[in-house]
Amino acid sequence: GISKMKIFLCGRRLFMYLEAEDDFDLTRDFDRYMDSDRAKRWDALMREYQEPAPGVEADQWWAPMEEVFDLYS
Repeated sequence: GISKMKIFLCGRRLFMYLEAEDDFDLTRDFDRYMDSDRAKRWDALMREYQEPAPGVEADQWWAPMEEVFDLYS
């Protein structure tokens, strides 16, 4: 369900931007993607270079963000 994804690096933090279909559910659909061996290897590698986002729960790695401005809307 993801049609576009970009990942940005800032120090030891990664920012992931994605566009998805309206019925995309991040928890359900991203967890299904993370079941693949390729995704697990990528995730393990990236965790060596980043830190969890501030303010997330102990078992979370990514934190949702609210869009506050879009120049093209």
